[in-house]
Amino acid sequence: MASYTRDQISRWNKKLSNGFQLDLNRLLMWNEKSAVRNIKLPDGKVLQASISWVEVRDGFRYTGLVQPEMHLSIWTPTDSGMMTSSGMGAAFKLSETSFPRKVWNELAKFTVEWNDERIMAEAKKYAKALNNPYIVA
Repeated sequence: MASYTRDQISRWNKKLSNGFQLDLNRLLMWNEKSAVRNIKLPDGKVLQASISWVEVRDGFRYTGLVQPEMHLSIWTPTDSGMMTSSGMGAAFKLSETSFPRKVWNELAKFTVEWNDERIMAEAKKYAKALNNPYIVA
């Protein structure tokens, strides 16, 4: 397991905009850097927007390239104080441009474009997928 200093995490967070932060859970579990933003909804739920790299495929074959993707999911509070999410949420590409490597500085540039209003507008487009409690392709 890799170890990270507070200084590294702080430096990575400074490159992000619009309230996005480094997803520490994903970093520690999978050793992957992604940017995450939680937006509180009026009904007490939380809309989570995550920007990360996904591998580009040509059919079933990996090309060795990556593209930025945003994943949206709805989290609901439980009686025990924990949050739960069901279904697969919604994911979409942020750019058709492919990159040869997972570069944090490039990923951080996408956070500039995504403020709360734009994220909420995208969530409304994908409302059916976000509110579906089942795993459906």
